Amino acid sequence: MGGRGGIARRAMPKKRKSVFVTVGTTQFDSLIEALDTPECADALRGNGYGSVVIQRGKGTRELVHLAPRRRRRSRAAGENARGGAGGGAGRSDRGLEPEPLEVRVFDFAPSLADEMLAADLVVSHAGSGSVFEALGMRKPLLVVVNDALMDNHQAELAEELGKRGHLRWCESGGLADAIATFDPRGLTPYEPGDPSGIARALDDALA
Repeated sequence: MGGRGGIARRAMPKKRKSVFVTVGTTQFDSLIEALDTPECADALRGNGYGSVVIQRGKGTRELVHLAPRRRRRSRAAGENARGGAGGGAGRSDRGLEPEPLEVRVFDFAPSLADEMLAADLVVSHAGSGSVFEALGMRKPLLVVVNDALMDNHQAELAEELGKRGHLRWCESGGLADAIATFDPRGLTPYEPGDPSGIARALDDALA
């Protein structure tokens, strides 16, 4: 024990970061499907994210990998951990599962501002309302473009803002890699109030 008056300090657990995923008012199940994979779950955990809040709009996709049902440990794994039938030469890591993500899903809300403000990363569809709301809050933003849309002007918006360094973007098939390599330190803060430059750039791109 320490001397008189000494206080034993316990190490504070490292804060697990949070992600907010939004698809807006439409259906974008391909985003949710891409998110709900072991690869995305590993990418999230690998970057220190422990909490995922998903606004899925009109989507119907049920989560399988991000929020699996709790599985019982196998009998063999329990015996190995106790040095039983599996031998006492050391514990096998195969019986250990990754720390589960905390996941919450809802369809709609009057406002998404509180969810965005609480998030360390926003993953959004490419709708201009959600994009500029997140950028206005100075939130690190990863935009997922819906390549199934016809005449997809949302893609041009994401590409232009990406060129300016305000966000990163990908299609749903590249979501796991985009999350794994996302570095908010490389982003350029967006200054609200001057959309004319972006509008002109979009007009040029669509001309």
